[in-house]
Amino acid sequence: MQGWLEPQGPLGPRVYWIRRGVVIGALLLVIVLIGRLVSSGGSGETIGVASSTPSRVTPGTTDASAEQSPSESSTPQAQTSEQATSGQASASVESAEPTASGSGTIPVDTATAPPAPLACISANLTTTIKGSTDLRITDPQTFTITVVTDKETCHLDLATIGAKVDVTSGQDAIWSTASCSAWAPQGSWDLTAGQPVTFDVAWPTRRGHDCELDESTLLPGTYVATATVGDSGKFVMRLTN
Repeated sequence: MQGWLEPQGPLGPRVYWIRRGVVIGALLLVIVLIGRLVSSGGSGETIGVASSTPSRVTPGTTDASAEQSPSESSTPQAQTSEQATSGQASASVESAEPTASGSGTIPVDTATAPPAPLACISANLTTTIKGSTDLRITDPQTFTITVVTDKETCHLDLATIGAKVDVTSGQDAIWSTASCSAWAPQGSWDLTAGQPVTFDVAWPTRRGHDCELDESTLLPGTYVATATVGDSGKFVMRLTN
């Protein structure tokens, strides 16, 4: 170390210091050259690749890759905006749809109701009438009328079909529900084949016409009640004192 700091030899110290400076400078120059060679080698490959496909621009034209129309450059943003909007719309629809366990609107059953049955045809009806066979001339009578169909289901409306009950004695018309709407039977049903329906009609055992009853008492004898509901049924009774 002492020889390096204090040069020894026949020449003066200044000569030795100059030599040392030259050696150090040469070393630094070699290091710099090596560094430049290394760096220039890497950049040279890059430059070679880029220059292997030079772009040719025809005078008067514009490089399409360098210049884009505003619509092309804004396309990604527009698509992003549309995706966001559609996403929000989908979320709104999903949140609006009711769930089975939620409090949403209960779906309404839109199944088509079966058609109403057609009106009954008189020819397809069978009518029977019953009551008290023997009763005093002062006792009221209640007739029970039964109607049944042997065809397909139909709708029976007594007012529409003109149901009525007549009481006669021989050729003498005693009483009829057809002469007074207040006496006429009322009601309507859907008749199923083989399933009868019944209704009652009250007769005060008096002669009557146009909603008025005769004050006189009927004579003892045989009387016939006829119920007409499409078909006709008869019932024979006997009045006594």
